[in-house]
Amino acid sequence: GIGLRDGLACDRVTADALMAHFRTVLGSIWDRFNALIVIYGCHTADLGPGALLNFVSAFSFGGAGGLLGPEISVTLPIAISVGERLLAKVVEGMPVGSAIREVRWEMANRGNLLGLAYTPYCFADLQFQPN
Repeated sequence: GIGLRDGLACDRVTADALMAHFRTVLGSIWDRFNALIVIYGCHTADLGPGALLNFVSAFSFGGAGGLLGPEISVTLPIAISVGERLLAKVVEGMPVGSAIREVRWEMANRGNLLGLAYTPYCFADLQFQPN
């Protein structure tokens, strides 16, 4: 789950809760936009063999066009740097696959390989389309 680690279910969002929510809202806004979901919580895109339900599958079930998130723990400054660079490129019209590749190279050229921690689960040619 994502949220506070205080033991209260009301302070966390889980893949199970998302699935339940999507069952009630399918056929609404999701069907029109196929959003790219960007989650910057640690391990939110970490798919392991023991996980039956995760955020990637929950948002896929909900009709998202794709999901992008880290597979490991990442510090906030790195998450901000990746997010700003990636979203700027995507909003300019660059496909997600090209944008993530460029961000990874930009970070690697600065001596930081944590750009590799971010994995897009979508078609590489997914693009932002203004309304």
